[in-house]
Amino acid sequence: MRTPDWGNLVLGDGILREPAHEGNRMAFWLPASRDREFQYWERIGTVPRSEIKVEHGACTTPATSVCARQRLGGGLLGS
Repeated sequence: MRTPDWGNLVLGDGILREPAHEGNRMAFWLPASRDREFQYWERIGTVPRSEIKVEHGACTTPATSVCARQRLGGGLLGS
C-alpha cells in the first residue's frame, strides 16, 4: 500500500499545516487552551528521514511534539 498524499489530508477546525520541503515530512499546529494573554499550541511533526510504515490501512511514523504559546495580538512565542 502506498503512503497517502499528506498535502490532501482533511484537517479539523483550527489545525494548521506547516509547509514541508521534504515529501515524506509533515507538521501540524494544534490549538490548545487560550487565556487573556496567550493562545497555546502543540506542534506535532514527523522525525526527519524516518520510515513511514503502512499496515492494515494505517500509517505510522516517529514524531515529535513541542508546546508553544502565542501572545494574542503578537507573533509566535510572544515576539
